[in-house]
Amino acid sequence: MPNADNLEWLSQLASLKYLDLGLINLTNSANWLYITNKLQSIKVLLMPYTDLPSILNSLSYVNFTSLTTLDLSLNRQFNTNLPIWLWNLTNLSYLNLRYYQFHGKIPNALGNLTFLTYLYIGGNNLKGPLPRSIGKLCNSRGIDLSYLGIGGDIQELVGMLGCKWNDMEEINLSSNNHQGNLSNWLEQMTNLKHLDLSNNSLVGSVPLGIGNLQNLNFLDLSSNSLHSVISEAHFANLTKLNDLQLSSNSLIISMGRSWIPPFQLNTLALGSCRVGPQFPAWLRWQKQIYGVNLRNTSITGTVPDWLWSLHLQELDLSYNQITGRLPLTPLPDALQVLDLSNNFIYGPLPKLLPTSIFYLSLSNNSINGSIPSSICGYADLWTLDLSANHLLGELPWCWKQGSSLEIMDLSNNSITGKIPPSMGSLTSLRSLDLNGNNLHKELPSELQHCKYLFLLDLGNNNFSGKIPIWIGEKMLNLKYLLLHSNMFDGNIPPQLAQLTFLQVLDLSDNKLSGSIPRSFGNFTAMIYSVSNSTYYHSEFAIPSMLLNIDYPLFEQVFWHAFISFFSYACKLDLVIKGNSNFSGNHLVGKIPEKIGDILSLESLDLSSNKLSGAMPQTISKLKFLEHLNLS
Repeated sequence: MPNADNLEWLSQLASLKYLDLGLINLTNSANWLYITNKLQSIKVLLMPYTDLPSILNSLSYVNFTSLTTLDLSLNRQFNTNLPIWLWNLTNLSYLNLRYYQFHGKIPNALGNLTFLTYLYIGGNNLKGPLPRSIGKLCNSRGIDLSYLGIGGDIQELVGMLGCKWNDMEEINLSSNNHQGNLSNWLEQMTNLKHLDLSNNSLVGSVPLGIGNLQNLNFLDLSSNSLHSVISEAHFANLTKLNDLQLSSNSLIISMGRSWIPPFQLNTLALGSCRVGPQFPAWLRWQKQIYGVNLRNTSITGTVPDWLWSLHLQELDLSYNQITGRLPLTPLPDALQVLDLSNNFIYGPLPKLLPTSIFYLSLSNNSINGSIPSSICGYADLWTLDLSANHLLGELPWCWKQGSSLEIMDLSNNSITGKIPPSMGSLTSLRSLDLNGNNLHKELPSELQHCKYLFLLDLGNNNFSGKIPIWIGEKMLNLKYLLLHSNMFDGNIPPQLAQLTFLQVLDLSDNKLSGSIPRSFGNFTAMIYSVSNSTYYHSEFAIPSMLLNIDYPLFEQVFWHAFISFFSYACKLDLVIKGNSNFSGNHLVGKIPEKIGDILSLESLDLSSNKLSGAMPQTISKLKFLEHLNLS
């Protein structure tokens, strides 16, 4: 992103009418508003995604009142109310303030902007209720009020949106608290092109009258409580429909096997609707489709060969009862996301995958054979989940520098041999799960180069030797360290106490000896409670390549994948607060007095050791302790 530290030069352009500074880094341009306010002739001002440092709530005079278009979206530095000077820009027809971190209420002065055609203020911290003056926006054609926490009956709200609400072309009310149903109003909005009502509390059926919306190209009703049968009649006249998102409802999708749709979709998301048992045959006619989500849709049988001839980029068929071998025919060249997890698929892994693949999940199937060495050659591969299969043989030894791999889950297979030293080349790894295999020998020292790991699970294997000191000295981002059920011996290295972010430590069922290091009372991350929301939103920085995907299905694919990787942690109550397990070793000496400093400790298991002495009084400070085993 190019920089612009000084915008003073703009003051000389007195006749300037159009200014686009989008994607320019304006972090150091504190006077941006003062400068642009001098431009009396300016009509179009575009400053999206520019890292604007601040915004004045008021101006002594408002000079740029000829503005018709103002776009300040995707600037997340602010934490203030909507500025007062906005309501003086009475010539505005387009206002985009999406994702700006404004807070407070939407003022009644919004009604001053009577020429507004498009109002986009979603993704802020604004709170309802909406001012009645929004009904004065008689020219409204598009509105985004998503993620504002507003609620109430959906029909009443839509009726407020302008004098001619049924002439609206674009409505985004997603991720709010709207109730009610879609009948008796939706079918009247015959000019609608884009409708997003996802993630609300809507009930009832999807009316047949939706087929009257002949201009509709985007429809998202996902994550509501809708229940009805969706038939061919719903789509009879929707010839312009490009994106259809109905996931997470109680809908039955019933189309005849010979039905040829009147539309050509780009994306389809029907996750958790009932589509099966047959695979939807009408999909074969969708020649422009690149994203398909049929997760948990009761599909049985095999995947038809014609599916692999479509130009897919994202495909999610997880949590069905799909049988058969992995596709032997070439997968689509452009395929980036493939999720076939939790089915009944068998056979060996394909030796060749699309070079564009960055997310691959085949977990919980019956895949056998070894992991082909070709897996090392996919430079963009970000997530690899082959857990809970029947994989044999050794791990590939061909891992290379420059790999994008951040998540590797090969747990619960029958993989043998050692961890290859070349895995130390995977310096982008954030999560490595090899639990439940037959791996053995000592851990290679090269693994210490994976310094960004926050989860390392090597439990239920046959690793031996001493727990490496470098885990505590180099892997300083670790939050979850699970080495249980192996054959590690010797003392517990006190250097593990340097892992200041550590929340879960499981060393149980090894051959460890000696005393518990006194330094183990210094686990500061266990001292302070960590909320579940913090866990889910702070562990990952989504790779920049993913931010360029203009595809609403991707968010569902990403988050359900994220949750699946760590579902075992939730089952073990490892997510929210500290958990320490040292059971089944040969530890001696006393329990450290500092144990009471780990204030959020919920579980402490020291059973089956040779500890002695008095129980430290500091244990009484552990207010959240639910499980204590000293047997």
